[in-house]
Amino acid sequence: MKIIDIHSHILPGIDDGAKSMQETKEMLDIAVAEGIDAIVTTPHYEVGMTQEICQKYQRVFEEVCKYIESNQLPLKLYIRTAQKKTFHKNAFVITVSCLITRSYL
Repeated sequence: MKIIDIHSHILPGIDDGAKSMQETKEMLDIAVAEGIDAIVTTPHYEVGMTQEICQKYQRVFEEVCKYIESNQLPLKLYIRTAQKKTFHKNAFVITVSCLITRSYL
């Protein structure tokens, strides 16, 4: 059975999640130890968010991906922005307004 963390603030220095890359590394180590196969990072999205902020999200995501690759961690990492109170047919919709959805395999 695959275990996927579908709501994570693991990206360092972004919103209310990990405060540093060191904290992100520790969180990734814990995820591996607990058997998590994939993590969906969900940085907050606010209407009117600038392109610069979106680009920062992407840069930080890529930094974490490079760490995963260089340390050969058995994790897949995905990025999606999360917007609160967005519903569609009784299901939570993850908003992808300013980031290209990408997975790191």
